[in-house]
Amino acid sequence: MKVAILTMFNGLSNTYSLVNVVAEHLKMLLDAGTETKVLVSQDCPDDERQGIFADERLEWVKITNKLGDQQIHWHDYAQADGELHDTFFNEADAIVQDFVTHLADVDICIMHDIHYQGWHLLHNVAIRKAQEKLPGVKFIAVTHSAPVNRLPTQIPVFLPVYAHAEHDLCLSDTIRNTGPCQAVWRSRRKMQGPLQQPGSDIHDECRRQGGSRKSRSS
Repeated sequence: MKVAILTMFNGLSNTYSLVNVVAEHLKMLLDAGTETKVLVSQDCPDDERQGIFADERLEWVKITNKLGDQQIHWHDYAQADGELHDTFFNEADAIVQDFVTHLADVDICIMHDIHYQGWHLLHNVAIRKAQEKLPGVKFIAVTHSAPVNRLPTQIPVFLPVYAHAEHDLCLSDTIRNTGPCQAVWRSRRKMQGPLQQPGSDIHDECRRQGGSRKSRSS
């Protein structure tokens, strides 16, 4: 069995969390003795190949990032509406040809974060068109990032929530410097988690900013 890992990386800095995820994936495949190739962007620098990415057992493939002699510039299509740039489908067709060529000899293609990344809509369309010409290849999409509608306020999401004496739940401006504390959800349920008692720095900052409301009596 031969497996292709499709990432379209244009760099391999380990500060990008997905690079580390793919590195672990490659290690598992190689440790299992699986023949593996990696598909990255044409612009991915060779001098950034270190560790598992430099393993001689890997077949390293660069997918074109040019339309004719012009570089393809990626666009972020994360929004639900908008228009495609003029050369979008011509660029996709150029990438399709490379996908078909380099995936023709594999049994499985595993894609990392291609389907829901706005920057990869071009590659999303290209790989779907390539699939039509690769009936013998099984495709698996691994999604690490998904679009989420933002809240209509500046309240941060997935951050610690603190319970105060004057309101039930609030987010403090001391967390990621997002502005005055706001009561985001008032409930009669008692919160279990990190509590801040009256007189604490966070509680005092809330009162100074006037961003919270007193909760209703239970």
